[in-house]
Amino acid sequence: MTDLPTPRPRPEANVSPLTRISLNVVVFNEEARLEACLVDARAHVDEIVVVDQMSTDGTAEIAQRLADVYVRDVHHGHAEPSRELAASRSSGEWILILDADEQMSALLKAELRGLVER
Repeated sequence: MTDLPTPRPRPEANVSPLTRISLNVVVFNEEARLEACLVDARAHVDEIVVVDQMSTDGTAEIAQRLADVYVRDVHHGHAEPSRELAASRSSGEWILILDADEQMSALLKAELRGLVER
């Protein structure tokens, strides 16, 4: 397993650690879908963590460019071990999990910050 973190300072540095939201996405060959997922979520989370299960397409390049943390993991054949790895590399108290082919609903975008600040 090779760890290639790409931390980026976020303008939301004044967000309380107890309300910090990390998006976790586990991927394998998701070049066609990953960018839309990450770009769509960026304004609504404080950190994006992508764990790549040995993709052979352009997934790694997209993840390294758009994620705050990028980790390359072995291909387990299922996502759960990599989800645990993503959570361990996340700085947020709250973790949102999406698949690369998913995007946040308008309702979730509108209410997410309020839900974690309760």
